[in-house]
Amino acid sequence: RGDIAALDIAPVPEGRQRSKFLAVGDHASQVRILSLDPDDCLATLAVQALPAVPESLLIIDSPSTGESASEEDAGAGSLFLHSGLANGVLLRTEMDRVTGAMSDTRTRFLGTRAPK
Repeated sequence: RGDIAALDIAPVPEGRQRSKFLAVGDHASQVRILSLDPDDCLATLAVQALPAVPESLLIIDSPSTGESASEEDAGAGSLFLHSGLANGVLLRTEMDRVTGAMSDTRTRFLGTRAPK
């Protein structure tokens, strides 16, 4: 599986005592989403191939906004995985907050150094 280059733990959702996901980036240019659920701890939920080695990872919880958001939808926002790569590219990938599946990756070149 390779040596670890970067990792991040998802924020703890409100009303819970632990985080659900761990993102691990390795020197084989991959990011894996691992489960932190006690029933299947460290099981691989998703894998994303990257164009370069990840230097930093950050999982951000983006809560739903707007007047139509009710208390029932309080946890309906999105999780985003930000991956800063060694070649100066920042990737933003949407994560499913239930399954950990990754989709809708967007790329932005920020410069010649890795985003932190």
